[in-house]
Amino acid sequence: MLLTTGPAILFARLSAFLNAVAAVLQQREAARQPQDRAMRLGLLVQLAKNRWWLLGLTADGGAYLAEAVALAFGAVVVVSPVMQTGLLFALLIGARVSRRRLAGTDFLAGLALVTGLAVFLGLAEPTGGITQPTWVAWWPWLLALGGGSVVAVTVGLWSGGVTRAVSLGLAAALCYGASGPLTKTVVSFITASQWTEIFLGWEFYLLVTCALIGMLCNQSAFQAGGIRASL
Repeated sequence: MLLTTGPAILFARLSAFLNAVAAVLQQREAARQPQDRAMRLGLLVQLAKNRWWLLGLTADGGAYLAEAVALAFGAVVVVSPVMQTGLLFALLIGARVSRRRLAGTDFLAGLALVTGLAVFLGLAEPTGGITQPTWVAWWPWLLALGGGSVVAVTVGLWSGGVTRAVSLGLAAALCYGASGPLTKTVVSFITASQWTEIFLGWEFYLLVTCALIGMLCNQSAFQAGGIRASL
């Protein structure tokens, strides 16, 4: 399949920016919630009553749509790394909202991120791929991501402060890491007009599960610490 890298990167950047807006809005509201609501559905229920959090959720939805469009044009190995630049946007927007200046370490971290992405894309040399892998190709990394998420959540709930924010943020990252390739497969069904395959296959349902668990981990991480630790 010929990959149209230009549009893929453009929509990935749009997704990164919208994700950053969502993160800043949601973290501010999640931080006001009691710590005993971490990793409980009640946390999401309470947050859903807040208009600023809902505005962040809307930005999240736009980010996911932009990601889906990007994945329709390009490979996961191109789209996912570019989306991580959302951290840079989030730091800048967060600093503006909170009226504080970014520290030198923030700029160094941002430079390291951009450099790492450039090196990764250079080494990966994406030239295509499989849009609908078999279960044999899926299960090893799904097992690794699932196991890693369980460990990260366990560490997060048994700790506090920055450690909790980082651990639950890692669990969210692992869940969202699974969502990217799963979205790619679901989008491939749509572009091929294989509508029945979407609901008859397991990929769509696992995608929804990963997205919901990832959101709960994400908001719990925001509740525990600031953008620099949780995102």
